[in-house]
Amino acid sequence: MTSLELDIKYNRVINEVEEDCKELLEEKEQFLILKVREYWNAIRKFNDKTRSLVQELQKQSFPGSQVQAKYEEIYHKLKVIEEFYRTKNVQLTGVYIGIMNTDKFKGKKNLLLIIDAQKDFVESGGKLFVMGAPEAMKNLCSFIDVNRKLSMISEILLTRDDHYHTHIGMPCAWLEGNPRHIINNYPITITAKQVEDGVYEPRFIQKEVVISYLKAIEAKGEIHHVWPEHCLHGDVGQQFPEQLMNSLKWWSEENGGKHFLTLEKGSRDDAEMYSAFSYADGSMPEHTKSVLNNLAEQNFDYIFVAGVAKDFCVRSTLQDLAADERFKGKLVLLEDCMAAINTKCQITEKLWKNLVENFGAEIMRGY
Repeated sequence: MTSLELDIKYNRVINEVEEDCKELLEEKEQFLILKVREYWNAIRKFNDKTRSLVQELQKQSFPGSQVQAKYEEIYHKLKVIEEFYRTKNVQLTGVYIGIMNTDKFKGKKNLLLIIDAQKDFVESGGKLFVMGAPEAMKNLCSFIDVNRKLSMISEILLTRDDHYHTHIGMPCAWLEGNPRHIINNYPITITAKQVEDGVYEPRFIQKEVVISYLKAIEAKGEIHHVWPEHCLHGDVGQQFPEQLMNSLKWWSEENGGKHFLTLEKGSRDDAEMYSAFSYADGSMPEHTKSVLNNLAEQNFDYIFVAGVAKDFCVRSTLQDLAADERFKGKLVLLEDCMAAINTKCQITEKLWKNLVENFGAEIMRGY
């Protein structure tokens, strides 16, 4: 592809986006919530078109600097629209989801924190597939691919669920019925009272230990879930998907061979560990406490957060970060690089709002 062909393709994208947004700019006086939806649809069209073009150019080994320059040219075309809708969107939804402003993050010391982007969660054949995860992973990979040349991602840390089939969140760990048999109607929730009453019986962990744990999480307003077997130690479903691995490798090569880091979680049988740092009952093991302190001591300017599931592991991780003042004003939630099991989880929505209003977090679209 020649420079002229690149210019023609990008100019076509710019014209299409401007045409999509033209009516929006003319409707400033009579603003309706419908216009917010139309605006985001226009942005999504822009993202889809530029993503396919960037991927095409990458396959042809086209100079990355020229690709990025053209991408930013389109981005700036959208700035005038984004500035207007910024205020209106906050008024209507209470939370502002912005377009990624690369200028703000360039050259800064930034961490990309990716939560549990594993095959069992993000691929359609996964054992605990999360709806919307494939699209979230495409957006995440595009975020890495587009920004790895801009000195926007200094470090990458990926968490990884690491369970054994005897884990308290797995069917194999529980008995029910008369005669007793392994539970087979999962996913389900189990309460401390149900265990006390003998409705469910732990197979491998002492009953008293389980009851104490369940009461601890219930005191926090949480409830215990039993899921399909997933992310088993050494199983293929525990691994990262190929598309993400390619993006990680390219980022490493672009950054002088720097390694991305992984943090295993969830191998202890007697407690669920949704957060990257703490168990569901609030206790924090020494090794993850050390990781949390290390992240704070590195004094990142910003921490981009992505992954699955938004309403479980991502939410729990963010709750731990928000409990630590050292991360205040540093969190950037990549909304389109996440996927949720329950897309209308009120606890998650409340946390997002609180992070923005009281902790200085930003919610943005990564791509």
